[in-house]
Amino acid sequence: IFTQAAAGSAAGSQTITLSNLSASQETFTTGKLTIDGANWFSVTPATGTAATTQATTLTVSVSSAGLSPAIRQGVLTLLFQDGSVRTVNILFLLVSGGDSGQSAIRPLATTSCTPTMLLPLITSLGSQFTVPAAWPSTLEAQVADDCGNPQVNGTVTATFSNGDPPLPLISLKNGNWTGTWQVTNSNASVIAVTVNADDPALMISGSISVSGGLQSSANAPLLSTGGVLNAASYSPSAPLAPGSMISIFGSNLADGTSNASSFPLPSELSGALVTIGGQSAPLIYAGSGQINAVIPYGLPVNASTQVIVRQGNAYTSPMAIVMAAANPAIFTVSETGSGQGVIVRPDGNVAQPGTPAQTGDEIVIWATGLGETTPGATDGEPATASPLLAVSGVTLTIGGQTARVDFAGLAPGFTGVYQINAAVPVGVQGDTLPVVLTVAGQPSPVVTMAVQ
Repeated sequence: IFTQAAAGSAAGSQTITLSNLSASQETFTTGKLTIDGANWFSVTPATGTAATTQATTLTVSVSSAGLSPAIRQGVLTLLFQDGSVRTVNILFLLVSGGDSGQSAIRPLATTSCTPTMLLPLITSLGSQFTVPAAWPSTLEAQVADDCGNPQVNGTVTATFSNGDPPLPLISLKNGNWTGTWQVTNSNASVIAVTVNADDPALMISGSISVSGGLQSSANAPLLSTGGVLNAASYSPSAPLAPGSMISIFGSNLADGTSNASSFPLPSELSGALVTIGGQSAPLIYAGSGQINAVIPYGLPVNASTQVIVRQGNAYTSPMAIVMAAANPAIFTVSETGSGQGVIVRPDGNVAQPGTPAQTGDEIVIWATGLGETTPGATDGEPATASPLLAVSGVTLTIGGQTARVDFAGLAPGFTGVYQINAAVPVGVQGDTLPVVLTVAGQPSPVVTMAVQ
């Protein structure tokens, strides 16, 4: 993007870096096209050779000679010896006024211009782009208003015609916005990418679209949208706590199927490695479509962090999760996160219709997501029985009545699994009594149990 005041000095030049990743040098020739038909930009050199040993620099310049103030669009085309084509979109904002010109999008000194629209330019994808399916791709855009000022506030969002979820771009505070796009829906052969820019404070907006295609990439690992979940509740978009057992869903996450067979739990199974907040997570199970892992202890809470899965030498796009001090969930018999909880009577039977618990019984509830313990637990190692690794401030209700909690903490001999020892309160009875566990002010999803 070039900006210049009409009566000011020239907007100068900008450079393009051309890197040849093939095994042999490639000659190229350039072409120019402008929507208004005027010859207002040039490139040097116009022809040349792209070597394999070093990058080639092209210089693009614009000239306002004989031009009136307007928004001008152009395309620089590079045609290579092997027949491949690359394009560079160019936007020239020639603004009324007599202030000095700028070679990049920085605020012009003019005060006589009131912006009426935003002008985004996708800089990382040219027309007829090709991106590999499932692999992360950088998406970058420059955005300026029609007075030549860079957009640093508001929102810039990319949307995709193949149904991929919208991607909010992050402002670099200089008119450049960036994000990482990973193609999750590879059914469409042609994809239109639209970048929408909006500045509510100025009440202006703008958009631009570019179309391209997908390159087949069947073996790339891919995380499902919202695919990092508490392994007991499977609650979507719920925060996760240190020490929680989690289930990670996607495709091509591992090159086989493996269960951890000993302690300490491994950080790699079937070629899969999970990184959470920069730390390797202990793995319980790894398969192509699902990984069960334990969130490392010591991660910052009340903050967002990232999950990345590596399969072989390929990585998924980072997925953000929110960390909380605790977010408890009780395991269920159906393994769906709802219905009958894994709540055990003194004789070892599940307290369900047909084998209900009795008033006053000391029951054991199996859960995850209760957070840090005292003393602290060691990642990947089984919880000890002496000392017990306890969690404080745990409350429990059964059928709406408060139950006495005798112990809450990591289950000895397990990793990522917590147990709550409690007494069934007097006066509750039924086959599907609601059970809710609360830790650090966070209630668990409701499960049920039977009491006679």
